[in-house]
Amino acid sequence: MEQENLKLLLVDDTPLNLTLASKLLTRKGHSVIAVENGKLAVDEFQKEQFDAILMDMQMPEMDGLEATREIRRLEKEGSKKLTPIIAMTANEDKSDQQKCFDAGMNGFISKPLSIKEVIPTIQKIVQENS
Repeated sequence: MEQENLKLLLVDDTPLNLTLASKLLTRKGHSVIAVENGKLAVDEFQKEQFDAILMDMQMPEMDGLEATREIRRLEKEGSKKLTPIIAMTANEDKSDQQKCFDAGMNGFISKPLSIKEVIPTIQKIVQENS
């Protein structure tokens, strides 16, 4: 079952990645807010409700793990429902995946992003957490 019109927060420090992923996701009917670091992701999270967050792991200013921990802290503090957070990284090391889950992430997508992987992963994780 395909979910349409999800509101997604896309976080990546590479402008080309933001542009390509945004186009890929909006073509599938999703709305996307794109930011270039974890600090901006936390700021957007505090302003708006998202169905899911796609979070790059390595970024300047605040990396994906730190941003995820801060979002989880804010959710707990505000008694909010947990927003699914999906890690995006080019490093597929199992210890990196574990770090993502330990920080509070719900899933893992490899870069470069593939439409065949991204959309089903987002849908599965959103359904599991709704």
